Amino acid sequence: MSFLSPKQMIDQMYIQPNSTILDIGAGSGAYIYEVCRVNGKGGKVVAVDIDADKLKLVKDTASIGGYDIDILNVDIESGILLPDYMADYIVMANTFYQIDKSKRQTVLKDISRLLAPMGEMLFVEWKEKSVLGPSEELIVDRVLVEELFKECNLKIKKELSAGDYHYAYLLTK
Repeated sequence: MSFLSPKQMIDQMYIQPNSTILDIGAGSGAYIYEVCRVNGKGGKVVAVDIDADKLKLVKDTASIGGYDIDILNVDIESGILLPDYMADYIVMANTFYQIDKSKRQTVLKDISRLLAPMGEMLFVEWKEKSVLGPSEELIVDRVLVEELFKECNLKIKKELSAGDYHYAYLLTK
């Protein structure tokens, strides 16, 4: 059984150094650290999460590695107040299942609005129950997600290998 590696996922994105990158639902920062590694110290990285304590920890930990990241403490279900097309890359990993079912399309449209015309988005979600994952009723069906992508002007550029418990896509506009 293989488990998801944030490093392997980020490496599949081929991020150009000095880019602007958003991590939506940054949580404990597993993807932030990998994004900083490939983006270098000249880019802009923004960690977005509802949990202010986790964001502070992520910022502090990134600074130990010499990276200065921005944090945005917001409930993404209420909207993300950032400019249109501001992100060259967006990462959303293990977050979508936590969004209220009635708000998923609205949230995805808002995130799509933030993605630059030539940008890419990494979308990672649980595909089955595991010891670390959500309960089975929270798992988001892949077919449903693909339909939501279409409705939100996001195209699947590539399906990525994401271990035994996740599915992942690289998306564009």
